[in-house]
Amino acid sequence: MKIQAGITRRSRTWEQLLRREGLPWRTVHLATGEGLADCSVLIVTHQLDASECDIVEDYLRSGGALLASARHVVGVGGTGVRREPLHYLASDGDGVFTTVRIVDLGTQGDIPREANHLRTHQHHHAVFAGSLLGGPAVLLPFDVQRVLADTRSVYKAFYVHRDRLPTERVSMVSRGEVFQLCHHALEYLHHRRSLPYVHLWYYPGTSPNVLAFRIDTDGAPRYDIDELYDVLNNAGVPGTWFLDVASHEPWLPHFATMMGQEFALHCYEHRIEPDPDRQEAQWARALAMMRLAGLAPLGMAVPFGTWTTGLGGVIDRLGLVYSSEFSYAYDTVPLVPEDLEHAYRTLQVPIHPVSIGSLRRTGATSQQMIEYYRSTIDAHMARNIPLLFYHHPSHRHWDVVDALLEHALLQDVPGVLMGDFAFWWLARARLNVQFDIRESVLQVVNAAAAANARVGIRVSLSATQTLLLPSSETVLLDSRESTVRKIPYVPDDLRRIREPDPRRMLGDLYTRMLRRLK
Repeated sequence: MKIQAGITRRSRTWEQLLRREGLPWRTVHLATGEGLADCSVLIVTHQLDASECDIVEDYLRSGGALLASARHVVGVGGTGVRREPLHYLASDGDGVFTTVRIVDLGTQGDIPREANHLRTHQHHHAVFAGSLLGGPAVLLPFDVQRVLADTRSVYKAFYVHRDRLPTERVSMVSRGEVFQLCHHALEYLHHRRSLPYVHLWYYPGTSPNVLAFRIDTDGAPRYDIDELYDVLNNAGVPGTWFLDVASHEPWLPHFATMMGQEFALHCYEHRIEPDPDRQEAQWARALAMMRLAGLAPLGMAVPFGTWTTGLGGVIDRLGLVYSSEFSYAYDTVPLVPEDLEHAYRTLQVPIHPVSIGSLRRTGATSQQMIEYYRSTIDAHMARNIPLLFYHHPSHRHWDVVDALLEHALLQDVPGVLMGDFAFWWLARARLNVQFDIRESVLQVVNAAAAANARVGIRVSLSATQTLLLPSSETVLLDSRESTVRKIPYVPDDLRRIREPDPRRMLGDLYTRMLRRLK
């Protein structure tokens, strides 16, 4: 049996999601059924007509597995939907979607009548996972393609074990949680077919994760820059510095003397120009000055984490390898931005959006900040989210930075530059690897290419047992010792981060005003 997805129509969004997941796919033709037998899971990417519903029903009766928007498959096996607002989905400790927390959607949902997993903001079940006509199925209350094309951004609160919650302006849709949801759906469907779930690993080799530390210099004086550089060197972690060029113009060549670091573009002046041409000119000026100072930027991060479709076009024209804006995505593996019209070119390398500055605004002490980062790192490790954090040197708190780096390194993860991770991810995305399972033998097509790119393979044997392996042509699964998956902690009061809080709303308004003044 091939471990691969079949998609019913070409879909840029689904193809990118599967490429990020590391699961092979092919297009199947429902009119004839061609290709269905070669797929371990069928993903419906369009509204089915009556004849297509019949073919999908036959596929399910034969034991096939189905992943779809509930609206796309209405009528299959007698299924139905109801329309209602879908602010978010919450896990509430769900036993199937174990790493999902809160999936922010901000859309109208089509809730499957049979829903039995995850809950809406109104505490209604919203996702169906179970048997349908004899085959396993997961029916989602939204269209993945439309949700991931939503480019709105909003202020959101992030969970801490304190009354006052840190906030940041980030993407309306929590793309990382949608990715987690789809990952678990694919894993669940394979297990229900008594198949291992196999996909390319998200990190180089068999490393459990990566640690990258991004620095937005934001007018920091030279002594704060040098102190942070010392903290990073003492920890053995390289830094990726996004330079506020105008602030450092008199001593810009100093950055070139800092060994083992990466230098990327933040801005010339720390503001967003209303005119795209002026914005492009500002960034082009900063890039030219950085190169003249002996720096070779590969990436950029727009001030305030801002990403819009207009800025996305400007970023593409700069010709850099990657950018990093949490108003497009955060807490997830890299991806290429897209909207309903087209895909952009520049890779996004998302980070965790809560900085020490965010925590300072809530009145957090250094110890409370340390506790926040330790719990976030533990959760990211359990959820396979990259350990990508950021800081502003002028906010100092070197004890917190040191504790963050120390706790991350205790997880046995390597410190990397964001540019190196971006290059590795792009090489992974170019791989054409296929998986075939015969009893307990895994055959990997193009295993040598994956090995040369330092891309490993993850095999999920069950809901609790996994293997993480270097790529090789033949793997005897029975001969490998599996590891027990950690189930991430979900706070009982997690939903409070989406409850209205007048103090938080006033704080967000104040932050918006300050940013406009800049």
